[in-house]
Amino acid sequence: MTQSLFDPEVWKAAWINDPEAGVNRMLRAGTVPAHSFDDMARARSFHKQAFNEEGIKRTARIMGWLRTQGVTIKDSSILDIGAASGVFSIPFAEEGANVTAVDSLNGREY
Repeated sequence: MTQSLFDPEVWKAAWINDPEAGVNRMLRAGTVPAHSFDDMARARSFHKQAFNEEGIKRTARIMGWLRTQGVTIKDSSILDIGAASGVFSIPFAEEGANVTAVDSLNGREY
């Protein structure tokens, strides 16, 4: 492994330095990430974008980055908090991880 994935600074640097990270794209667009899903229309839009061609490429890029860090996904236990539509839960499960996905719908249904 090139860096310790248990070091929070590694994760912080990875997201801050990646201009294509979702939070950085939101900030450039003037969206406050903490309030990005305050309404169901935005949540539905995210769901569609997560599984379109660009979303699939984004997920593949991030999964690839994890592999370059030496992460073994098969037979790992993954807790995906804020899983939304499963944009990462699904690929982790497809690669053989034991996944628990959690998200709050605030009493709403998709």
